[in-house]
Amino acid sequence: MAPQSRWHYLLETHQPRDALDPEDVGPQHKGELPMYYGWAFTQADLMKYAEYYQLEMPLMECLSAKLGKSSVNYADLSESDAKDEELLGYLQGVAAIAVKQDLENETGVLLQVVRPLSEKYVAVVAMYNHIEANERRKWIEVHHGLDDTVEAIHQSIRETGVKSRPLWWYDWKVLDWDHHG
Repeated sequence: MAPQSRWHYLLETHQPRDALDPEDVGPQHKGELPMYYGWAFTQADLMKYAEYYQLEMPLMECLSAKLGKSSVNYADLSESDAKDEELLGYLQGVAAIAVKQDLENETGVLLQVVRPLSEKYVAVVAMYNHIEANERRKWIEVHHGLDDTVEAIHQSIRETGVKSRPLWWYDWKVLDWDHHG
């Protein structure tokens, strides 16, 4: 299969899902490519979230030396910072991490960022994958309340004007996955 047609085939056959059947969840699926349950973001969504909540990101040493500061706030870029392609590229590159950390601080739950199999979305902030889902849901329920955690994440995202809801997403790594081996 040609790379382009394989890409389109995978996009068509590996769509995000609202739910998984109970038998498709659990440690017996170890060794499978994980699906992740979380909220998808476009690059613009990530930047919108980071600006809305005025997230502060530490800078790499080279950027810090160049700009004369150790961190930068997404919502408070100076005129020269807003034109600095290196800085903007860095901020776009770490935006998913900034959003994940903000949602972790909001909920107290460790989250992860994965690249979804999608042409539109660049990141999914996920609560768990299908292999660890049962265990993680129990842990979150006991320590934070599962419904409360989901609602806190929903609320934080909704307030920014970003439209995202939790779905089961295939990891971008499905492109490298050997389905025949």
